[in-house]
Amino acid sequence: MRRFAWSPARNTPMTGSARFVPWVPQTLLSQRESTSSMAGPLHIPVIRRGKVYRSLDVSPLVDPRDGSLVAEISIANTDLIERDARVFHSNQTNPYRLEIEECQAIAHGAADAFLEGELELYPDGPVHGPQEYRDHLCCTTGLTQAHVHTQSERLANAIRTVTESIQQQAGGAVRKQVASGLAVILPNNAPGVNGLWLPALGLGVPVAIKPGHSDPWTPLRILSAWRSAGLSDGLMSYYPSTHAGVNMLLNSWPRGLLFGDGATVQPYRSRPDVDVRGPGRSKLIFGSDTISNWSDHMDLMVSSVLYNGGRSCICASTIVVPSHGEAIAQALAERLVEVGPSDGETLAACVEPGLAKRLNQYVDEAVRNDGVTDCSSELRGSPRWVVHDGLEYLLPTVVLCRDTSQSIAQTELPFPLVSVVEVAPDQIVDWLEPGLVATVVSDDANFVAGLRQSGKISTMHQGPIPTTEIRWDSPPEGNLVDHLCSQTGS
Repeated sequence: MRRFAWSPARNTPMTGSARFVPWVPQTLLSQRESTSSMAGPLHIPVIRRGKVYRSLDVSPLVDPRDGSLVAEISIANTDLIERDARVFHSNQTNPYRLEIEECQAIAHGAADAFLEGELELYPDGPVHGPQEYRDHLCCTTGLTQAHVHTQSERLANAIRTVTESIQQQAGGAVRKQVASGLAVILPNNAPGVNGLWLPALGLGVPVAIKPGHSDPWTPLRILSAWRSAGLSDGLMSYYPSTHAGVNMLLNSWPRGLLFGDGATVQPYRSRPDVDVRGPGRSKLIFGSDTISNWSDHMDLMVSSVLYNGGRSCICASTIVVPSHGEAIAQALAERLVEVGPSDGETLAACVEPGLAKRLNQYVDEAVRNDGVTDCSSELRGSPRWVVHDGLEYLLPTVVLCRDTSQSIAQTELPFPLVSVVEVAPDQIVDWLEPGLVATVVSDDANFVAGLRQSGKISTMHQGPIPTTEIRWDSPPEGNLVDHLCSQTGS
């Protein structure tokens, strides 16, 4: 079976850079069936180094609105994962290593294919176009079309610039050794997180992807895009699995990349072969020198809280200030109270059964404690937990924490929940829990240096930069090259 090809648009003037558009031979189109025209649910298989495997053990993926079956997902058991890893890694040489120039050409084609291509859902599978991808992703994750559009653009840019990212991360060093494989354990919260494992493909490192249950679509489309652009099937494996399968992948592959909440990642934190990402606990931190101008930064706060429906680990879940906490919390609550599911763009639905109820109960219990106030409840005039068009939502909630010891002060939840906390500048470092991102709005060199040297912030922005600003060349987004390579020289 021929693969989908990419070709310069016919009859397009070749002035400037060529514009690439998806092109599929008409004979091939007539032989292949689009997922939109197929009767019944899709089947999503295991992929073993480019070879499709259909398991007898399947997991249903349903439309949360009515419970109808969207797809059946083959589940890879631990014996299969272990056997594949043993056979694959018995070969000590990696035949898939890429030179930077070769990778760059493939990456540019893959980026265009990801955004616009009529791609195979899996090798020799049905056609899955860009709109079908977006529709399926919205259906099973609760994200809006606006969320998916933004995340897709970011992913395509990450694919297109992966070689530049690798070179920046390597800092000009010569790669002496590259890992022979990477197991990637993905979450459900945001498709954009898939951009973080792309340097592995750019280095020619084989990957074994365990997708999040509600988003099997994004990693599949990324693999199909790279395949259509010429990357070897031997680099790509895809193992939907259980928690036991996650453990087997991380134990049987040379390196691991693990996303998850505190309970998920804790058993692996001490393992040097596993790069742990999560939980986020990302923060906006104001210094004493800038807090008097806090109202100038309301847009910064709103965008950092609401990005991707508040579900990303890089969304601000805590705003730390030396003073003016009550005024800031009230003003932010007034801005966020305007946000609801009816606009169809900002909030993401909770699709996991029972999740919205559990999260709502947690917040209700937290705000009953002394020193904790829900600043949004009176402004809303409605419950936090609502149903709209058959989907459950949690409305944005701003909490003022006068008691800094309350757990909700540094809690990350998958909806727009943000706590405003007053902490004296000389006590912030001791009070902080480790987090992925912090934006520090301050020009106080000593204050900024103390936070940077604390070891509690993976990525720190200085100045009015949203916590959601993506930089693929610095942690947490960009340290995968260090994880995969040992380097020498400069």
